[in-house]
Amino acid sequence: MRSRAVRTAALLGSVGVLTLSGCSLRPGVALAVGDDTVSNQRIEDLTSLVCDVQADQLAAQGQTIPLAQLKASVASTVLNREVTEQAAEAFGVEPDETYLQTVEATRARVPLSDKDELRDFVDLVTVQDYTESVITAIGEEVAEPEAAPEEAQQAGVDAFTQFVSDADIEVDPRYGFSYDGAEVATTGGSSVAVSDLAVAAGDVTDPAAAAEYAASLPPDQVCGA
Repeated sequence: MRSRAVRTAALLGSVGVLTLSGCSLRPGVALAVGDDTVSNQRIEDLTSLVCDVQADQLAAQGQTIPLAQLKASVASTVLNREVTEQAAEAFGVEPDETYLQTVEATRARVPLSDKDELRDFVDLVTVQDYTESVITAIGEEVAEPEAAPEEAQQAGVDAFTQFVSDADIEVDPRYGFSYDGAEVATTGGSSVAVSDLAVAAGDVTDPAAAAEYAASLPPDQVCGA
């Protein structure tokens, strides 16, 4: 079994200037993948959940994270999860046992007693493992029976990328990222694969400036100390 740390650090990304793109969706809708939508309120609730879980750790480290940035990271992660779930359904596959073990190990480390909150949080922080597992399963489904493991994996990547490229995806521009094929684009011309976390915040080029900016915000606009 692979040992993976809880990936909240990826959700709590760095401050960045975000590229706004796309048109406004229906009122109250944050994300749409085909006919399935995620509300802005859902993103707000999940952002509060992530912030609450990490509050003590951030305070101990003297760190603050702008809530706008955290919302963007949460929104991109939710989008990744939704797209991957739809791909898994379309190809008729499920994540493997290794992913299920990762979920159980993560659940055991997260200090949440509410079952719904625990499920939501674990879904967020294991999204990279989930996507990797689904892509592997898709490869096993679509590759030729005699294909080598690396060929099957590439077949999964190709099929998943094509699925995402064909999907009808919309994002409320307030979250600061656009969806282009199987990548989420941010500022500076950079992009990251759909399986990565925290894609909305951009690269850390000046941590001191990022910390100064976070410290300048009022308490109701930050997560942490």
